[in-house]
Amino acid sequence: MTFQGLRVLVADDHPLMRAGVCSTLSAAGVSVVAEASNGDELIRAAHELKPDVVIMDISMPGPDFMERARAVQSKKGSTRVLVLTAFDDAVYARAAFRAGVAGYILKDEVSETLLTALRAVAEGGSYFTRRVLARLNEFDFQADALNNLTGRERDVLRLLASGLDNTAISTKLDLAEQTVRNYVSRLYDKTKLNSRVALAVWALEHGLGESRDA
Repeated sequence: MTFQGLRVLVADDHPLMRAGVCSTLSAAGVSVVAEASNGDELIRAAHELKPDVVIMDISMPGPDFMERARAVQSKKGSTRVLVLTAFDDAVYARAAFRAGVAGYILKDEVSETLLTALRAVAEGGSYFTRRVLARLNEFDFQADALNNLTGRERDVLRLLASGLDNTAISTKLDLAEQTVRNYVSRLYDKTKLNSRVALAVWALEHGLGESRDA
């Protein structure tokens, strides 16, 4: 298909990134019907204009990503969502996949993938870059890792997901702070995640967000 007649809304809170994407689309014959710099603008414009495709960053001011994705896709129209983000991470990729988006591409690959991904999404298909698919596979591995956590590792993870820092966790579980750090390090190794935020999100998705007494 050609891009003639395709109507796209571009949502990103970085003006230079948004301008670059719009320039690339316009040069390919795509009609950019609106731009949005935050979630509220995005939802309002999507409902009013009913574009064929919304190109959306994951991290933006305003409503969170899941709320934005649901709002854009919940109407009776055929608007589809293509995620364009810097987050090369299993947790974010999984969240986008669960939200039902049609595609997920990375900003550092945008020059090679944007038009290809847009064409696939506009034709009713899907497009996830190889790096994103690899992250989704990693997430499946991480889900299996849950079965390999010890009881104490689960305790530490549960409290970490509830927002406690290492000092508070050590007090709660009556452990030395260094011991808590060792447990957190083991959690990184077992899940292949690399930040406390990612650990917390992963734990919450697996029902480990509430603390309990040791």
